[in-house]
Amino acid sequence: MTIGGPVAIPNLTKAGYRLMGERVVPTSHGSGFMLMYDNDKGSRLVMLTRRMKVDQNRQMVASDQRDIRGWSWASNGLGYSLVGAIGSEDLHPIADEIRSQI
Repeated sequence: MTIGGPVAIPNLTKAGYRLMGERVVPTSHGSGFMLMYDNDKGSRLVMLTRRMKVDQNRQMVASDQRDIRGWSWASNGLGYSLVGAIGSEDLHPIADEIRSQI
């Protein structure tokens, strides 16, 4: 898949998640690529990849809004976000796994 460049589709089976599907979606930075994963417990994660106009390289930062937690970062002009309704301490190693694959 491409959004002005190749996009990786991380394999999260080691973390217990399987890919449910993907979509190209609009973002304020142009086209984005959204992946949805789920596990056997009914938990879902969403990953968004998009081109970055600013902050093209950014360290991973956490976000927390009510019951949705996330980690975001940017590398080489692509921005990544991983969100889910699981604990931040459980989500962080999955985000690290994604970073190791991209």
